[in-house]
Amino acid sequence: MFTYLYVAIGGSLGAVSRYLLSNWVNNKAQSIFPFGTFSVNMIGSFIIGVFYIVSMERLVSPELKLIISVGFLGAFTTFSTFSLETLNLMRENHILTAFINIGLSIIIGLIAAWLGIIIGKLLVN
Repeated sequence: MFTYLYVAIGGSLGAVSRYLLSNWVNNKAQSIFPFGTFSVNMIGSFIIGVFYIVSMERLVSPELKLIISVGFLGAFTTFSTFSLETLNLMRENHILTAFINIGLSIIIGLIAAWLGIIIGKLLVN
């Protein structure tokens, strides 16, 4: 029963964090490019990389793994919003911007996760 509570706690914190950060970034950027969603997805990719290494070294409890990996990061990052925003860009004939969003999200997301893993290894050692 506590498993669901841990996921819910992390999820609620992740969802609120995503909402606040995404809105803040979008207000600052004022662009057709969905910088808010892009930012939270890249930050989430980096955090999951760090957390993956730290949790592999058993430096965190199983409960904290649920709170952060499943709950917080599951709610913080948002592939569904990325998909909808990209389709809306295409629908509004911003085809190049849509494909830039796709390419950057994949490439920088992978780089962010990789950098997170490197940072995680440095923190553990």
